[in-house]
Formats: sequence, structure tokens, C-alpha cells
Amino acid sequence: MGATTGIPYVDATWNPVSGCTKISPGCQHCYAERETLRWKRGPFDTVHIHESRLGEPAKWPKGKKVLVPSMGDLYHPLVPPEYRDQVFAVMAAEERHTFFLLTKRPGLMVHQMAQAVWPQNVWPGVSVESQEWAWRIDVLAELRGIAPVLWVSYEPALGAVDFSPWLYGQLIDLIVASGESGPKARPSHPSWFRKTRDDCVKAEVPFFFKGWGEWQLGTPMVGPPIWLSPDGSIQDRPVAQGSARMIRVGRRAGALLEGREWREMPQRCLMPQAQNEIVHASAT
Repeated sequence: MGATTGIPYVDATWNPVSGCTKISPGCQHCYAERETLRWKRGPFDTVHIHESRLGEPAKWPKGKKVLVPSMGDLYHPLVPPEYRDQVFAVMAAEERHTFFLLTKRPGLMVHQMAQAVWPQNVWPGVSVESQEWAWRIDVLAELRGIAPVLWVSYEPALGAVDFSPWLYGQLIDLIVASGESGPKARPSHPSWFRKTRDDCVKAEVPFFFKGWGEWQLGTPMVGPPIWLSPDGSIQDRPVAQGSARMIRVGRRAGALLEGREWREMPQRCLMPQAQNEIVHASAT
């Protein structure tokens, strides 16, 4: 947590809350829980508010892209609404930063904020790991016209998601996609990312490919492999059309998708008055 981070689509993380409870399959191998247990910070399912951290963004001398939070969920039901208001007041006051506000509980976010004045430097987003959980985007879309940018974190990608209804309906402004990392990481089928990228390109919506996670396509000379079908089932041999031969390589999996990096961002990132054009992330 703090003024720097290894998360490639932001420059910093800010955790005015920490701790969470699991609500969907994407939570199964939670990075935040793993880090909490690693550093012996107590049980992860205990939600904490950290008023002492409210002043952190004001201490950063330059404008940053900030993930809020990375170690919990501001819209967990155990976080008092009054405290969320305090967090929003901080974000609104720190106009030089762009805050990527991420939740798996968009209903609480919409309920509390739909009638509020939304700061132009706060971008609400939802996590979606498979088509089953894509309904979160419908809830997020209720903030269209209220919040400046709506985005989706397709991470960890555990199944195919057809984002086209929201992309072509101009309800999403950015998709960040990634496979799963960690010792128990599950593989992501390459076709899921290719389809998402292609739909983003057609809709002229920025696509940021964060990386494969721990798995990548393997050649016949590398192993041991698993075979991942497009529906997400894992076999020890190719039993379905379109099965991908995946090998676990850890961090070496990288972030190349068909030979290139995809690190696009809306132009408005750190430049609230600019048009929503697509630029390479390094330019922001």
C-alpha cells in the first residue's frame, strides 16, 4: 500500500479500509487475503477502517492513478456509510489524482452515491470473473451520466464474458483484464482475452491487458501441460474443440497478447477536461 505499486494500470494504492469476505469464485484465491496472512495482520474476514490513512493522498506531491482499495472493499456492508462519505471527501479534494474505485458490491455503491455529486476524478468499477457475474456491470451502469468513467476489472478471468452489450451500448469506458496469480492460480483461456480485446477495439474502448497470471500457452516441447477448454474445464488431454495447451510458468507468463502489449487508458486519466480518447497507458 502507498505511493508506489506493482499493479501496472495504476501508480499507487490507497487502503482506507482493509479486510473483506468472499462472495464469488473470483475471491477463492484472494491476493489481499494471502498478503494479510503472510504479514500476520490478523484474519482477513475482519473488516477494518483506517482513519489514520485518510490523509495519505494529500502527501503525494504529483498526480497519480490510484486503486481504491487494493486490500478490501469500500462497499463491504460492515463499512459505515458515514466513513465512505469521508473517503469520498478526500478523493474529491485531491483533484490531481485519478481514483480507480473498485468493488464487487456495486449495489451498495449505487444506492449510496446515485444521488450524490460524483467527483470527476473518481472512476467506479466492478470486478467480473465470468459471465455469471457480469450482472455487476448492469448495476454499475446505473451510474452512467453520474460518474465520469465506468470500468471493469476482468480479473481473475475464470470464464468467457461477452462484454459486447455494454461496450457497444457505450456503458463501459475501460476494461482491465488479467489471469490469476499466486500459488493456486487457475488458468485463463486465450480466447477469452482475444474476444474481449477485439470487442474493445471495435467499440473504440480502451483495453488494458494486465497479464496472463501464472499460465501461458505451451508448445509441444514444454510441459507438463493441462488442456483448458473454452468453457473453462480442465483436462489432461484435448477433449473439446478449441482446447488450449496451457503450462504454468509463473511470472514469466508476461503480458503479451498475440505478440504485443495492450495498455490503453482513457485520455481523461489525470486530465479531466480532455476528450475520452484512447492513449497508451505510459502517456498518462
